Amino acid sequence: MTSIHIPVLLSEAIEALKIKPDEKYIDLTLGGCGHAKAILARLSPSGRLLGFDRDNQAIEQAKKLDDCRLLIRHLPFNKLNDELAKIGWQKVSGILIDLGISSMQLDSAERGFSYSQTGRLDMRMDIRQELDAEKWINHIDEKTLKEVIKYEGEERNAGKIAKAIIKNRSKRYISTTTELSAIIRNCLSAKENWRSVASRTFQAIRIHINAEHSQLSSLLPQIPNLLNTGGRLVVISFHSLEDRTIKNFINSDNLKRLNAISKLPKGFPISKTDINRNYMKRVGKPIRASVEEIAINHRARSAIMRVAEKI
Repeated sequence: MTSIHIPVLLSEAIEALKIKPDEKYIDLTLGGCGHAKAILARLSPSGRLLGFDRDNQAIEQAKKLDDCRLLIRHLPFNKLNDELAKIGWQKVSGILIDLGISSMQLDSAERGFSYSQTGRLDMRMDIRQELDAEKWINHIDEKTLKEVIKYEGEERNAGKIAKAIIKNRSKRYISTTTELSAIIRNCLSAKENWRSVASRTFQAIRIHINAEHSQLSSLLPQIPNLLNTGGRLVVISFHSLEDRTIKNFINSDNLKRLNAISKLPKGFPISKTDINRNYMKRVGKPIRASVEEIAINHRARSAIMRVAEKI
């Protein structure tokens, strides 16, 4: 790996976690390990960090940290609950999720994540997974293809792109990122910014074959029961669909708490601690990268960070 990964919203995320040196924390997306290193720097010898990632490159990067306080798991993050039970952790004081794709993934042409580099259409986060983008693109039906590009990529040209892909693959098997990029470019009018369209289309395919949204949706309900009271959830997302999922989770969980309180009879003898048990509340407003950070790292321009606290 020759690319340098620059973690997005690093100082903001670390500050939001309110790290206590002797406590346990979780980084559910190790990636280039930028956030993990910053967390470890604030932990005492008795503090612990559990790190997850599906990508073997990220796991190898984490191993290079050679830190006995870091427990590394080559697993999807929706396995969090099961893994904590295995290692005997009941509660933690903070959970960080950075949903962005790392620089080392984007900059590795052979991984197939980038429309601007020539490589095989792979796009798997976990190379142990059987389904890759090449197989999916060449066998999926037009209706499903259109729905994925439209929903996962929020691309208004989804129908046009899906039709062009189906037409081209009937003549020739699509096997490289360059071939797919050319199909997208050629089906658009000169007025369209084909690079933006290609970026959203590649993103949609990546999200779909890696089941990123479904895994996030299965993870979030696990979190309130795994945090200590006062523990923080910090999530950085780069896609509006992911951000809405996070926002709705935090807001709906807080709404459940308020509804539970409103249904209690006036003067009902129950403590505030019982009423607030296992609920999350929003902390502050959504945070975006500064102009200065975006100038240094343009991938930060779409990042948005939300914070919630267990009460």
